[in-house]
Amino acid sequence: MSESNSKCESSGAKQRRLWLFRLLFVALGLAPFVALEIGLRAFQVGENDEPKDPFAGFNERNPLFERDGDIYRTSRFRGQYFPEQQFAAVKPSDEFRIFCLGGSTVYGKPFLSDTAFPKWLELELNARLTGKRAKVVNCGGISYASHRLLHVARETTQYEPDLIILATGHNEFLEDRTYYSLKSRSTAQEWVDHTALSLRTVALARRWLGKDKAPDLAPSPEDVSGSDHVGDVVTRLDDRIGFASFKRDEAWRTRVGEEFQTMLKEMVATCQANEIPILLVRLGSNLRDCPPFKSEHKPGLSLDEERRWREAFDLGGSLDIQDPEQALAAYREAEAIDARHAQLLYRMARCLDRIGQRELARQYYLQAKNEDICPLRMLDDFAAMVETVAQDAGVPMVDAQAALDRAAADAIPGFDLYLDHVHPSIGGHQRIAAKLASSPRLNSLLPLAAPLSHSQKAEAFKQHFSTLPRNYFSNGRRRLEWLDQWAQRQRLLAEVAPRDADDFIRQGMRRYEFGNSEGAWESFDQAIKSDSATAESLLQAYALELRNQGRPRLAGELAQRLNTAVAQ
Repeated sequence: MSESNSKCESSGAKQRRLWLFRLLFVALGLAPFVALEIGLRAFQVGENDEPKDPFAGFNERNPLFERDGDIYRTSRFRGQYFPEQQFAAVKPSDEFRIFCLGGSTVYGKPFLSDTAFPKWLELELNARLTGKRAKVVNCGGISYASHRLLHVARETTQYEPDLIILATGHNEFLEDRTYYSLKSRSTAQEWVDHTALSLRTVALARRWLGKDKAPDLAPSPEDVSGSDHVGDVVTRLDDRIGFASFKRDEAWRTRVGEEFQTMLKEMVATCQANEIPILLVRLGSNLRDCPPFKSEHKPGLSLDEERRWREAFDLGGSLDIQDPEQALAAYREAEAIDARHAQLLYRMARCLDRIGQRELARQYYLQAKNEDICPLRMLDDFAAMVETVAQDAGVPMVDAQAALDRAAADAIPGFDLYLDHVHPSIGGHQRIAAKLASSPRLNSLLPLAAPLSHSQKAEAFKQHFSTLPRNYFSNGRRRLEWLDQWAQRQRLLAEVAPRDADDFIRQGMRRYEFGNSEGAWESFDQAIKSDSATAESLLQAYALELRNQGRPRLAGELAQRLNTAVAQ
């Protein structure tokens, strides 16, 4: 028995020595790398100046805000694609704190957050509050879709918010949605990923191998706040195949829609679990002056049908400028063959618009948007999901889409309210803010005085405009040019070329918004030559709108020049 025990002890000792030898061998093998890592840190070599974590956006170890003494400010890693914001680390007792979450619409593109609806909301609330101050923090991330906003929503619950406003839905198709393996990582796996990528040895190796150069969202021009590109969002349009990667894929659309709805529910549930009021916003988009970005035929079209469709479509195109009614008749022949081609639907909408059938035109504009193969505007069924989630969860929804539609002629918004496909004009942002300020949810949470008069609001906004730098609007124009290049809008210029006085006025309004008064008056003069009565009426209304926005100087210049032009 003792001999057996002795053999077991001897065997155990051998096993321990074997494992010790193996651990020593591994330690010796790792020693050079440990020494290298220590050396790199000692001499500050290989430090990451940018977040190279490919899981950024899904990693709660990369917060949006970082503490700096007595305040939280936007992280230097996130400042490339979120606006620079700050708020007190310890919330003052008289502060009502709101976080606004969303994409570049919330951010305020193509301008900055200074003229986005969260800022106008803060200004209006503070003009109506006594004994309290509103602090509205802009958490709009460029190209951020709902799946990326979920972590932002979870983070903001830590900062004592009194209300969270969520406005999302335009960016759901921007990325190739293959993130399940990332978002479903365990805490341990996430820690391993994060730790490995924080090693300077790994950082240098990735840099030498070119693995740390994830494509950006095509850097826009530098603005007053610095570099303006996106580091962790790589959209499909940034890929070399760009629009070609978008195909008609109903199953894919359905999956993206299901995930969008799930993310909305998750964010609402997160707020409710933390007893934080949440308000959803349904966003709108440009219908009249934004052709679909990509069109495809319906599945199953034969070669003969495609030939006959093309003949009818081209005939309509040849008649479009001079005779919209005859063009529409040709387009209807094409529609009978394929009623799902987005470009055809948009051209039919424009013809209907020009011959005065506005209600039917709106229906076709909406169909063109919903059939867009590259949906950079929120689809109607996604907009319906926002309302459904709000109703099911018992939380309020503010319909910004309806508010801007009502402000547009014939409820068909174009460049009068949107500067491109989805980003509202400054007046559009102010209307969204006014809708939020009048919402029952906000009025139940805050002791708000009566709504401001037009003159009171204009004076408050005028003071804010006076704080903006002189190059604010010209910088915005450069960003808009970049956005147009990114979306390849030059392909669509012929589709949206002005045809009548209304079109020229909207084109001029878009130019005037960026301080390009000479370019604007080229368009306004064309409108006056086309239909002086209509142009004069629209420009007078626009001058009044500018005055109500708090921009009396622009309004006065417009009115003076209009009087001169009409007198001639």
